[in-house]
Amino acid sequence: MPHQLSNRAASGSGEPACHSDGFHYQLAKSLRDINQVEEDQRFQTVARAAKGLEDVYGLMDRRDCMLELLTAIAARWQGMLPVFNSLSKQRSDIVKLKDELKQTQRGKTHAENVARQAIETSERTMPVLTKTKEDLAQTQQELGALKRVTEEYKVELQKQREEVGGLRTRLHALKAQERKQKEEIKRLREENRETSRFLQFVAESQAQAEQDTQDSLDVQLSSESDDVGLEFLTSDVDSSRHPAFEPTTSRKRRRPEADECLPTFASETVIYSPRPSPRRPARREPLAVKPPIFSSDWNLPQPPAKQRKPASRSGAESLGDVGFPINLDEKVAIRQNISALKHNIRHQQAQLAALENTVLRGPRPYPPGIFNSPPHSPAELDLSVPQRPSSSDSAYSPRAIKIARRSSFEALQGLAGPDSSLPLPRRNNMSFGDENGIREGIPTGSGSGQRSDSPTRTLSRIPVSSVGNARALAEEDGDSTLRSSLSVSTTSAGGVSPRRASFAPGNTTKVLADLQAGVLNAKNALENTKAQLRVSQRQVSQLTRQTEDLKEVRERLRLENEGLNNVVARKERLLQEVLERARKAEAEVISLKSQLKNETTTSKKTIRDMESSLTECTARTQKAEREYAVLRDSIKGLVESFQTDALTLREEVKRREDKLKADAEEMGKKYKRLLEQVQKERESGGLGEIKWLLYENKRLTEQMETVLKEEMGELRSEVDRHAQESDEANQTAKTLAAELGRLRRLMRQAGAVAAAEARKS
Repeated sequence: MPHQLSNRAASGSGEPACHSDGFHYQLAKSLRDINQVEEDQRFQTVARAAKGLEDVYGLMDRRDCMLELLTAIAARWQGMLPVFNSLSKQRSDIVKLKDELKQTQRGKTHAENVARQAIETSERTMPVLTKTKEDLAQTQQELGALKRVTEEYKVELQKQREEVGGLRTRLHALKAQERKQKEEIKRLREENRETSRFLQFVAESQAQAEQDTQDSLDVQLSSESDDVGLEFLTSDVDSSRHPAFEPTTSRKRRRPEADECLPTFASETVIYSPRPSPRRPARREPLAVKPPIFSSDWNLPQPPAKQRKPASRSGAESLGDVGFPINLDEKVAIRQNISALKHNIRHQQAQLAALENTVLRGPRPYPPGIFNSPPHSPAELDLSVPQRPSSSDSAYSPRAIKIARRSSFEALQGLAGPDSSLPLPRRNNMSFGDENGIREGIPTGSGSGQRSDSPTRTLSRIPVSSVGNARALAEEDGDSTLRSSLSVSTTSAGGVSPRRASFAPGNTTKVLADLQAGVLNAKNALENTKAQLRVSQRQVSQLTRQTEDLKEVRERLRLENEGLNNVVARKERLLQEVLERARKAEAEVISLKSQLKNETTTSKKTIRDMESSLTECTARTQKAEREYAVLRDSIKGLVESFQTDALTLREEVKRREDKLKADAEEMGKKYKRLLEQVQKERESGGLGEIKWLLYENKRLTEQMETVLKEEMGELRSEVDRHAQESDEANQTAKTLAAELGRLRRLMRQAGAVAAAEARKS
């Protein structure tokens, strides 16, 4: 195709082929390719430039032309193509070697990093493993201590459970005793109700009998007082310094209904009491007071007695030694039971005091011979009471007969208890002035009708109850004496009453004698009344002292009750503290168990992690050793191949330098010939294009020399650098081998230490 184009151009224009457009176009293209080779020395660019030169060389038809020199230059360039090809191949090989060297360096760096990480991991693992073993030993010690503490807590909890069981048993016993006590209280209430009915019946019958006797005596005295004055009786009564009592004088102060059931001893305190005798007996010490104990009182097992405390605290300490069965789960119920027991005790004490007060306040119909010995039972008292057959007697006779078998001492003793120190009527015979006893008897009521107020009631300094007792004694004695005198006078007068005799003529002397006898009897009754009044006053003083003793007893009972309450509260607090400590101990045991479980789990997990990390480190170390061996072998092979390639490259460069020198000398010779030819042509004309070609040739030659020099310098520097890097790689390989040996020694030592510690543990 180029030959056809050149021939066509030559035949068409009639000019030489060298001056055709196709030739110049092809030449310009080849020059551009050559210039591009100067800038880009890749294999493709060089091949394209060589092909362009071959095309230019193919345009020549072996004709003489000015372009022979260019043809020779193109042929020379065509001979330089293998050199350029080899250079481009060497450059590509050098780039590949550089890439391999970089990869080797990266592998070396990675191996060094892996070795360093393995060393650091082993160094970090050793202290952690040692610390883990120490923690495991400490945890085992703590576990042993916790087991011992747990055993101690279990023993203590077992003791506390036994104590709680004992307390519950005592609580059940207390409840049983409480039920028995309630039953006994109910029974005592029934007996008290029956006794009250019987006492009410006896009091009504006795009051009715005394009322009838008093009415008959008042009628006789009022009928005779119209004829004969009784000034001497009034003077005698005034001289005795005691107020006179009218027939309508109340024997008993009327009290409100609310006060009948309360033990108000202080309301009858003696305001004025004459000395009974100059020789007053010495005041005895108060009796030992004990709390009222019923027949069904607590019989709980008592704890062993402790060492006695000083006297000032003996009461509280002795009460505090008793362990009351109190359970916190039933604390409210137990407090209610205690309150109910206290209320029942106070109620029974109030009933007992009310009964004693009723016995003390009631008028006593003393029979004859009272100053010798008091009656012993209600049967003897019934002998002195006038019997009145009535419907009420017949109605109450069976119950009276049934209750008469039970004396007041037995009834009061049943209410107060066998161990009570309260003053009660005695069964044995005793003198009337005994200060520690109360005459046994059944009290009587004050009658059904309300008496008119006495004008001397506000002037008397003697208690109304004492006045009533004295009045009853005087009326009883006077009634008996008056009955005897009236019976005698009636028999002597032939059955005529004193009132009838006073209206009959001739009987004045007899009436006066009867009246004088009545006055004498009244004086005797007054003397008896005075004596009985003194006795009553002594009894009142005795009862006052007993009242004071009872007050002291009540105060002591209150103090003992407070002490018992304090003991109960203290026992509750102690039991609360014991249960609280038990709860805290259980909670602490549970928390310690959970903590021990967590610590054991954490230790096991840590040991497993350490073992896995140790296994992983061992695997990494082995892998690093294998990689190091491979890298060492590869680096050794690379160094050897690089050294061989460098020697080969040096020889090739030297050979090519010699060839280039020969080519340059030949080119110089050809250049001289070209100059000569150009000079000849210049002489003959047409030198413009030749100059241009010469200029281009010179420029290309200089560029080629510059490029070759630079390329040779770069090749030398690259070879030197590769040699230096090879030396450095050898040094690094030696250092890495030393580090790997040291790492192996450290790992062997760590494995030996771990195995020894494992055998020890």
